Amino acid sequence: STPALGGRVTCYDLSGSSDVRMSKIDDLNKHAEEKGLKAGAFEAGGGGEGGPPSEETRPWMHASVSLSSFLPGPAKKRLDDAARLAFKTSHDAALLALEKGRPAKPDPKKATEEDHDRWSDYEALKKELTSSLKKHQSSPPGSIVDLYLSPSSTLHASSAEGSLRPLPLNSPFSLDASSSSTFTARLLPPGPAPLLSATLQLVTDCGAHGTHVACISAGEDGVCPKALVESYRVGDQRLGSMETTRSIAMALSHLTGDVVNMSYGEAVSTVGAGYLMPIIDSMINKHNRIFLSSAGNSGPALCTVGAPGGGFSRHVISVGAWYDGEMSETLYSHLPSGSSGTYTWSSTGPCLDGSAGVDVIAPGGAFTGVPGWCLTKGKMMNGTSMSCPNAAGGVCLLVAMCKSEGIQYTPERVRKAIYNTCRRQPGLTILEQGWGMIDVERAWEWIKDAKD
Repeated sequence: STPALGGRVTCYDLSGSSDVRMSKIDDLNKHAEEKGLKAGAFEAGGGGEGGPPSEETRPWMHASVSLSSFLPGPAKKRLDDAARLAFKTSHDAALLALEKGRPAKPDPKKATEEDHDRWSDYEALKKELTSSLKKHQSSPPGSIVDLYLSPSSTLHASSAEGSLRPLPLNSPFSLDASSSSTFTARLLPPGPAPLLSATLQLVTDCGAHGTHVACISAGEDGVCPKALVESYRVGDQRLGSMETTRSIAMALSHLTGDVVNMSYGEAVSTVGAGYLMPIIDSMINKHNRIFLSSAGNSGPALCTVGAPGGGFSRHVISVGAWYDGEMSETLYSHLPSGSSGTYTWSSTGPCLDGSAGVDVIAPGGAFTGVPGWCLTKGKMMNGTSMSCPNAAGGVCLLVAMCKSEGIQYTPERVRKAIYNTCRRQPGLTILEQGWGMIDVERAWEWIKDAKD
């Protein structure tokens, strides 16, 4: 969703909030008439080699989608505002035309029945126009899009001209101009009744956070700018982008990358327990993946590290947020100073089981890419959500170099390389910085020296 990632992102939604159920169209001609589609729109849209589908093939599927229910707040507001303006413009034109042809109010003593009928029609139409304006100002009509799935599994959207325009599957596309949002459509595996319905996944952002995080790790100005990115959305749009255990578990079972960054987290009452812990441990130890997590933004008090960072599994690298004078000057326009340390809100150990809680620290603020619907190329954000992808980008570099040099690695070896080569920062306790600031060059030298 941003040029800074150069088309190297594959997007998935595991929350279920982007699933669209498409239903069979029983009568194509009747449906086309109801939706204002041109004659032959379905044949032109790809009904298969023999034109419209037969009884043996999957029929055309349709769904009316409200884009507003998928979009983050600012994009939704722009889309709704544009729809309200368009409707009000046409409404005002209709009202003006009605007033120009307004009949004279009938005189009770002299008017004919026809005069009364004309006035009644005028009042009824004016009342209907006024009522429709109130209705559509609260529920804009312009956010509804009709999507179609052909028998040959090609996706289409209806156009203003009454035709079907093709949409790509598994690649970004736009459905409207006013919100500046992009979508990725995925056709989910068929259910028990593939001839009656299909499920389409219409993936888009539920906020700018994920894109910003990805750009820190793998953007054009990121730590590892050529890395391929798999984006698994675990935030449920229906819950205000809150993650769920189900969505995280599904993401962990689907991902295929070498390095996992999770800039999501919650407070935890019981360390080293829970439904997700064995899934994360299995993913790390059995599938050779390196997992990094933000430590949390609940500091500076003791024992504020959340899950799945230091408060969840010893196999997860928990990352705190650090700053120095140069960052303060560049990102916050502070006067030059030599001060450095962890951000005041960066979570601090120890965990309730006695473990340190924070394993490493990394820069916790960045000005980098955000989604197109933000209407700007970049924004400044801070948090352990930003320090974690900074460290993850460094780990990506280590993994890439290991593969390039033919050096076998394990998550445990990479963790040891990082921990043993971190640079301790003066003025910070172990509970604040763990092993210290991640140093990719020193970690790489450690891996080379220990390869045999």
